[in-house]
Amino acid sequence: FQNKLQGLFLGFLADSVHAVRLAAVDNVEPIAKAFGATWTAEHFMPKLLEQNSATQSYLNRLTSLHALSKVSCVLSADQVAQLVVPVLVEAMKDKVPNVKFCSCRIIKELADEKKLSSASISSKLKPAVTELRSQDADGDVQVEARRVLEVIG
Repeated sequence: FQNKLQGLFLGFLADSVHAVRLAAVDNVEPIAKAFGATWTAEHFMPKLLEQNSATQSYLNRLTSLHALSKVSCVLSADQVAQLVVPVLVEAMKDKVPNVKFCSCRIIKELADEKKLSSASISSKLKPAVTELRSQDADGDVQVEARRVLEVIG
């Protein structure tokens, strides 16, 4: 996979067609489960994070967030804290409301799945979500941030 298909797969995550990106996201979880947490954290996540940081398209940033949500199923809480939480915090600072909204939704999912450590919540997520709730210009983002705070305490 890594030698022959990983580049192609990452290309699908950045495709201009929504259905192709969606299909790629749907396949992230089975791939992560097949190769395991170590491979996912060491080989797939760096490429996904690199692709996320290099894109100018908010649609690709959204796709990366959805992929992070799917891949988190195989990661430990420590790996989520190290690899996923910083991306979610950064996404909450995005200029596009949909990206911030999506980040909030993923935080709720991860909290429901018990994938967030109390240290990540208190030191990184709660301050960022609190800021969104009180200062974001978009009403939907504020409401979703409030819902996240209800879940993470």
